[in-house]
Amino acid sequence: MANGNITDTETLAREMRKPVIAEVKGRPLFLIPEGYKAEVHEELLEQPVRKKGVIHLSDTESFITFIKREGSLATCLIYADVDYQRGAVKFTAVLNDNDEEHPHWRDYRAIYVPQKSFEWLRWTEKNCKVMSQVEFAQFLEDNNKDVASVEGMPTGIDILAMAANFESKQEIIIKSAILNHNGTVDFSYTDREDGATVERMKMFKQFALGLAPFFNGEGYRITARLRYRKEGGKLSFWYELDRPDVILEKAAVAMIKAIKDGAGFPFLFGSP
Repeated sequence: MANGNITDTETLAREMRKPVIAEVKGRPLFLIPEGYKAEVHEELLEQPVRKKGVIHLSDTESFITFIKREGSLATCLIYADVDYQRGAVKFTAVLNDNDEEHPHWRDYRAIYVPQKSFEWLRWTEKNCKVMSQVEFAQFLEDNNKDVASVEGMPTGIDILAMAANFESKQEIIIKSAILNHNGTVDFSYTDREDGATVERMKMFKQFALGLAPFFNGEGYRITARLRYRKEGGKLSFWYELDRPDVILEKAAVAMIKAIKDGAGFPFLFGSP
């Protein structure tokens, strides 16, 4: 029954004790009498009525491949929700988004949240965290492969030698620290409080890292500045990364360009 009077339809449904489907202002109206239970069993069909659901992808290439296969220029929009300060990046492709003439359900989506690389997480989680002499030496040894060879800065071998030196001299007593013109610090130390023999131990002021912020992403150079504190003849160390938020932004911008160029669909900044 199409375009019927609502009151008449309700009366008919009540008297016939059967569900009635009507149309009011172009919209379907279902009138189900008491005692009836309506169920939808789409799984009994040979195939779904339409595509829907949320698909989570794990890398940039998979995200591009999927939306190129499933999307169309008329109804596919890609949204980028980014917060460089927090290091949060999320891409959402709405494959059945509204077009210029008609609304759509917007419930068929592909989501890609780029994963941070293990190396990036290790260095950023320890950034500005004070460590004992032994802890600092062990951290440098464990992550030495991330040190980049840059002219004018220590190599990975230099940092490894410095770490081994720190680790072997953990029981020393520091007498003084002298900053040299070449960017190193010389620590004068002795093995005991009243020791007459004074020796020296060298620390670099900074070194370069080669890190990819995102898993399987492009690598970038970032400077780590070494810091120390002398308390009661003992040393504690930490490092400060030079603007990791800027590096993360560069990596995100490169990823955004890759998705824009690779997918070819309209691209918006925000959340759907």
